[in-house]
Amino acid sequence: MHLLVQALVAGASILAIFGVVIPSNPATKHLLHAMVLWGLLANGFIVLVGELWMPHGTQDAAQAARLILRGVYSRLFWGMVIGVGHVLPVLLLALIPGTPIGVTFLAGLCALAGLLVFEHIWLIAGQTVPLS
Repeated sequence: MHLLVQALVAGASILAIFGVVIPSNPATKHLLHAMVLWGLLANGFIVLVGELWMPHGTQDAAQAARLILRGVYSRLFWGMVIGVGHVLPVLLLALIPGTPIGVTFLAGLCALAGLLVFEHIWLIAGQTVPLS
């Protein structure tokens, strides 16, 4: 489920970034603004509750989640993924009225950066767990 939501956020973010150089109508700008905002809220919920705080099927998966939440990758996770990749764009999109394309552009960049860092630490944390 989280991959589907991440794809929605990434796609809307890319289109919002392209919206700076390719003109679009106000309805499209508003739709992209809303898709990035609600996609980030859904993704943050799914990542925190569904992927990291729920019980895990194996001890290795639980250890990888601990590495992300409180271990060696926690600064990247809480700072980049949650802070820059979710909280900052959500605040920008929710608190600035209307749909200024510059705000959606900046929120899209932040969201893409957060998604990239999340996928990186998600991959690395799983590989950090010892095999034996």
